[in-house]
Amino acid sequence: MRIKNVKIKGFRSINSTGVEFTVDSIAAFIGRNSAGKSNLLEALDYFFNNNSSLPPEDHYRKSTEEVIEITIDFQLDEETEYDAVIHANNEKLLRIRKTYYFGQKPETEVLGYWKYAGDDDFNPQGKYTATNIRRILAVEDVQLFLSENFPDQEVTTPAQYTAVIKQYWGKNIENMPKEWDDTPQIASKETLAALPAYYYLPVTYTVNDET
Repeated sequence: MRIKNVKIKGFRSINSTGVEFTVDSIAAFIGRNSAGKSNLLEALDYFFNNNSSLPPEDHYRKSTEEVIEITIDFQLDEETEYDAVIHANNEKLLRIRKTYYFGQKPETEVLGYWKYAGDDDFNPQGKYTATNIRRILAVEDVQLFLSENFPDQEVTTPAQYTAVIKQYWGKNIENMPKEWDDTPQIASKETLAALPAYYYLPVTYTVNDET
C-alpha cells in the first residue's frame, strides 16, 4: 500500500480551498523559501503520527475557527488486509480523512465501504455468536467451504470463523457479492493498522552558486 493522492485544507499557510497533489513512485516539492513545502510534509506527519489536538498556529492564519482536513488516497497492493480492502473502491483506492477542530482530538473517517450482499452464513461483517456458530458450522455449504479453503485450520468459535471469512474475502474481494456505500465511517483500529508507516526527518541544506 502506498500514498496516491493527498488533499490538505486549513493547515498553516494552506487556506480552506486546500491544495491537492498526486504521488508517483518518487515525489519532490520545489519552491522558494517559505513557500510552504515543509507544511505539506508536516501535515502528512500529523496525519500518520499525531492523534492530539493542534495548537492555534497550526490552523490557517492561527484562527481557531479554521478546520484542518487532511485526506489521503492509498493505492492498495495485492497483499492488503481485509480491513483495508473492504474500504477500497473499484480502483483499489482507500480514502481516509482526518479532521481537526481546535481543542479536540482529530476525527478519522474512512470514506466508503463495500456492503456485503450475499448469504448471511458467509458474511465477513456478520455478528457471529456461540449460539449461531454451531448452526452455521453444521451447514453443508459451510463445511465444504472450510474444507476447500482452510483444510488445516481449526474453526470452532465465532472469532475463528470471522477470521477465516475475512481472510477469504480479503483475497477474493472481486468475487464478493457487494454494494458500494460512500457513507463516511469512523476508521477502525484494524483499518488504521493496515496503513503504511510515515517518517518525517527534516534536513536543511544550503545551496549557493557553487554547489
